[in-house]
Amino acid sequence: MILYEEPLKIEWEEDKLIVNDVLHPHTVRTTAEMQQVLMEKEKKPSADIAYYMFRELIAAEDLRYDITVIPSLRYGSEYAKTFGHYHPMAEKGLSYPEIYHVLRGSAAFVLQKTNRDESVTVTVVRAMPGQVLLIPPNYGHASINLGEEPLVLGNVVSGKFSSEYGPYKKNQGAAVYYTHDGIIRNTNYLIRGVNRATVDKINNQYGFMCQDLLKEFHNLPSKFDYLNKPSLMFRED
Repeated sequence: MILYEEPLKIEWEEDKLIVNDVLHPHTVRTTAEMQQVLMEKEKKPSADIAYYMFRELIAAEDLRYDITVIPSLRYGSEYAKTFGHYHPMAEKGLSYPEIYHVLRGSAAFVLQKTNRDESVTVTVVRAMPGQVLLIPPNYGHASINLGEEPLVLGNVVSGKFSSEYGPYKKNQGAAVYYTHDGIIRNTNYLIRGVNRATVDKINNQYGFMCQDLLKEFHNLPSKFDYLNKPSLMFRED
């Protein structure tokens, strides 16, 4: 599967990513590790690999472009997903944001924001191939494969931090589970609301616009300076 011809030649072949004709290194999250965040812990698929992570295809301005591939698996009634994580604070009470681009497949993103009373507010966003979504500051997030084929996601994020998985381990996953039977609340959380939003609604709220994440990051990485300094997203011109 050819993902890009330029500015990089990127091909996906089963469990391999080939970048400019060179095999790119990767790490994996196993289905055994995913037992910590499943609605039904005993529902383990026959596959051993939950998803593949290919870091830093290109890097600039302390930012990196990654690709994640989530095979089409099922954990009982629950769709395949990533583990879920938060980002640490970058500045002025704002955590590091992130940007995702759906390259192949059908995705959902579960965004959750922790309130002052430790409750969470949840926003669920569906995204189709070609759509680019901003994950705003202070939101934990998990990505879900809703389709029958691998979900391939590109992302750009700061390289200055390590993701925080602790709240997802402690609470057995995200605040909601995305299943064949619909969205089911995780009772380990106090949930103030579960909202649905479109990609455009989230992006417009922050004045974010992007058509092709890889090409725009490759051509002008300084456009994404706010991924290191999120206060730039809120400055008045």
